[in-house]
Amino acid sequence: MTTRTKRIVLSLYLLLFGMTLFSIFFEQTGATFFSVVQLGVLSYFYFELLSQNTHHASRTKEQDIIHRSTRLRFRIIQILLFLLIGIDYLFFGQADLLLVSAFSISIAVPAIIRYVRLRMNDHSKEENDV
Repeated sequence: MTTRTKRIVLSLYLLLFGMTLFSIFFEQTGATFFSVVQLGVLSYFYFELLSQNTHHASRTKEQDIIHRSTRLRFRIIQILLFLLIGIDYLFFGQADLLLVSAFSISIAVPAIIRYVRLRMNDHSKEENDV
């Protein structure tokens, strides 16, 4: 990706993220299931894009094993939270916002962890190069 394309993509992500926050806080519908999950998905894609743009984005075997194990754990957590949201919706007629927020966070956290690990790895390699 060229620098101009990266800027356009990042600005579109930030625009969508801002529009979603605006709809949650300032429209009369409030925070719905889809708007909260949309924030998690947008955060996931944003941090995945940022982690692809780091200098040392290629993984070692150890990092790949850690990534697979954490990805599986977060998928199990996501499935359990989604089932709890479904059960809550069946019994009470609406989904609890706290459960929906936890589900949204469980979507975004793996990408954030990967981005932070790559950035830490990037900084340590830069220190070793000096």
